[in-house]
Amino acid sequence: MKIKYQTFEPNKGLGEIQAKIYTTASGLPARAEEIEQRNISRGAEMTRYALTEKGEPLGYITAYDSDSEIGRSTIGYPWTMPDVPKEVQTHLFNEMLTYLQSRENTLEIRTAVVLTSKIADKQLAFFKDQGFVERERVYRFNRDYDITEVSTWKSPKDAFTSRKATPKDLQLLLELTQADDYIKQAFPTKEAWTHYFKDRVLKDDHAVLVFENDQAVAASAALLLKPDQQFLLGDKERIIMRFTAIRPGYRHAWKHLLIAIAREAKAAGWSKIPLRLSFGFTTGDPLAKTLTGLQPELEMFEVLLRLPPQT
Repeated sequence: MKIKYQTFEPNKGLGEIQAKIYTTASGLPARAEEIEQRNISRGAEMTRYALTEKGEPLGYITAYDSDSEIGRSTIGYPWTMPDVPKEVQTHLFNEMLTYLQSRENTLEIRTAVVLTSKIADKQLAFFKDQGFVERERVYRFNRDYDITEVSTWKSPKDAFTSRKATPKDLQLLLELTQADDYIKQAFPTKEAWTHYFKDRVLKDDHAVLVFENDQAVAASAALLLKPDQQFLLGDKERIIMRFTAIRPGYRHAWKHLLIAIAREAKAAGWSKIPLRLSFGFTTGDPLAKTLTGLQPELEMFEVLLRLPPQT
């Protein structure tokens, strides 16, 4: 079998191919349109594919540079379809690693393994065979709230009001997310954010805006999420705030935003489904790993590894 190796090209259907390989190999969901936007922002050399002569999917690998730590790059796992020869995986990984190490601006190389992947153990073994060592783990802390109860809470400030967002509020949503230094990193470009709001959030409905007097200060959207073993583990659905954008200086608007989301979820007929709030953190403390078996609110989600510097 002849194998064709190539780098990413936009609008060639490679996002769909990548999503198919990832979903098949990991058992986790993926969106082709999100993949396409990420690959465009990262540059062609940072995503590489193995295809048959007819363009059928065999495998791929991606990498990206950190926005917050200059010189830190992350290399992904070389995902392959079932029964693809191991040399395809080896070729993809070695080619990407060589490329990253050849750049003067690459100071450190890391990787990450999502523990809900159906081949997580295989991934960890692969990276350890390549010389990677565990650095820390990613955890999520979850807290569920009763929709009806939260909807009756009192606003922290009389000046706050809220209403549903409509397609006419697209630019307002974009402005709010770009003003929030934390959330604006979720998508690489304004175009990706526009697609997210226009084709997903506003189309699905249940987005809300919070105002102080006449100024928009916060926004979010209620989403009924079924377990996907990536964003929501277990076997029970939850309501989540699919994004949270707050204007600098208005962090105190968060409680009103939560109340508005609860009211929107109740109006949608979801009052019997808990509203889940979550945040993530990283630590290398082994006690956190132990507590995940004792505290149901605590989930261990991802392992972070690094490649020691060459000597």
